[in-house]
Amino acid sequence: NYGHTIGHALETLTHYKKYSHGQAISIGMIVESIISNKLGWLSKKELERQINLFEKLGLQTKMPRIQPNKIINELKKDKKSVLGIPQFTLPNKIGTMKTIDKKYGLTIDKKVIISALKES
Repeated sequence: NYGHTIGHALETLTHYKKYSHGQAISIGMIVESIISNKLGWLSKKELERQINLFEKLGLQTKMPRIQPNKIINELKKDKKSVLGIPQFTLPNKIGTMKTIDKKYGLTIDKKVIISALKES
């Protein structure tokens, strides 16, 4: 699920024409890593390491210019959303995911999501 929450929104908003599934998910993974970093769960070093690795492999890492509120609206429709509230699976280091109360589905404040989208 890592990267899919943002990735699926990106695919939908670009009408499945601009990015392959893999490209959209790689962008989603970076955005979701930025979210995790902003929350203090993923170190800046780990975030930069992931971005560098993706770039060396030729994977997409940059979010296209899409209004953040359009992305937020799509996130509400994600199959993992609960009552219209998107759930994210976020890393706390490469290869390890953050859990709260033994749950991987994390609710993230809209302001943090928008900030990460603008930064990516």
